[in-house]
Amino acid sequence: MLTYWRALDLYKLLTDVVPDDPEVLAYLGRCYARTGQWDESEQAFEQALIVARKVGVPVWWIYRDWGHILARFSFYSEAEAEDRLAKAVSLHGQTASIEGPLGYMCWRKGEHERAREHFETALELEEDHEYTLTYYSKFLVSIGEEQRAVKLRERLKVLQSDTWFNRAKDYVGDYDEEDV
Repeated sequence: MLTYWRALDLYKLLTDVVPDDPEVLAYLGRCYARTGQWDESEQAFEQALIVARKVGVPVWWIYRDWGHILARFSFYSEAEAEDRLAKAVSLHGQTASIEGPLGYMCWRKGEHERAREHFETALELEEDHEYTLTYYSKFLVSIGEEQRAVKLRERLKVLQSDTWFNRAKDYVGDYDEEDV
């Protein structure tokens, strides 16, 4: 958690230098959420959307990131998370980075069949999606399907040891150290 507090301080400084950068504002929103500052998080994501539209940058990824944060944390309603993720889908189409968080959210709500469907769809879209492999395997363990979970974890280990896989990624999931 200390890492998020440090990152929050750095992103606040960065917004003084580049106030019209939607990526900086979206990451500021993520850091606020991870430090439990929900109102500030929402304001930062809203500002990221405004700025992105102003400078002509696509906004689907902001909705995706915002929906991901909402899906992971129970401060918000699931409807808000689904709304943000649905907006991302309507603007960009379905991606593993959207389906994975939906699977996580359904799992936490106890909707196991829907969770499985979202996780499976995520892996169909991107078979090596790190977030999905991580949380789908945790889900499977929680419902007693340990054999399948072990296979997913083995695949994840291979991927994480692969230098090509570990190159700079377009989207890095929001992981807690204790989650991995």
